[in-house]
Amino acid sequence: MSQALFEKRRRAARWRRVGQVALGLLAIGLVGGLVWLVWFSTVLVVTTVDVEGMKTLRPAAISTQAQVPIGLQLARIDTVAIETRVARMERIDGVDVRRRWPNTVLIEVKERKPIAWVMSEGRIRYVDRNGIDFRTVNREPIGLVEIRVGTVDPLVRQQAMESVTKVIAFLRADARDVLAQIEYASVASQDSITFRLISDRTVVWGSAENNADKVVVLRPLLKRVNAERYDVSAPELPTTKSAIKDDDKDDDKKSEDEDDEDADEAGEEPEEPEDEN
Repeated sequence: MSQALFEKRRRAARWRRVGQVALGLLAIGLVGGLVWLVWFSTVLVVTTVDVEGMKTLRPAAISTQAQVPIGLQLARIDTVAIETRVARMERIDGVDVRRRWPNTVLIEVKERKPIAWVMSEGRIRYVDRNGIDFRTVNREPIGLVEIRVGTVDPLVRQQAMESVTKVIAFLRADARDVLAQIEYASVASQDSITFRLISDRTVVWGSAENNADKVVVLRPLLKRVNAERYDVSAPELPTTKSAIKDDDKDDDKKSEDEDDEDADEAGEEPEEPEDEN
């Protein structure tokens, strides 16, 4: 190998090393610049908060609760902390906070939907599908089932509310014909749900299990059996308690009056009950 060729290859290798170093420094510079741009510059800071998904709440109320730090770098925003603060609002069922580059924080909320109502401390309160009462209203809502709770223990009450609203949610989705007959629901524990119907009849529902089976059993009973109480808490073995008809009461009274009249015509005194003493 000639001396000239050797020198040429050595210079080429040197330039390759210089090029690699230069590319490395350039990459470091680019990464450093990007980090500075995202985390430290005032270019990508929060200037706007957008709120979406609200139905009854005002965007300003949600923004105030969120406490998004305007002017902070968007990359430094703690989205979990914002979600936690917004989730404390009693009407909020779910919340999702995301960054919308370059300068916006997006808050998407899902408000609770009422499926029933309850009287709590003298106030009419909406109740959602999870048994949570979340909003006070001025008058009894039309089209929603009233829930009457027979316990004051906080844990038992919440378990009972969760159970009865699970049933009501099922009826709203799959058995509106049965739901339409309910005047109010009574519940003292998660396994003691009772419905009072507008026809002055009572349905003992029991727990929130086997709801579909209970509806299948209850429908024909309500149509074919004249009773004042229907127990479908065990749908495989339902029971009913018959009502005493007014006609039967009148017939009994009429029979008693006829017996007294017969006794008068025969010159007899009506029988008096014997004195046990």
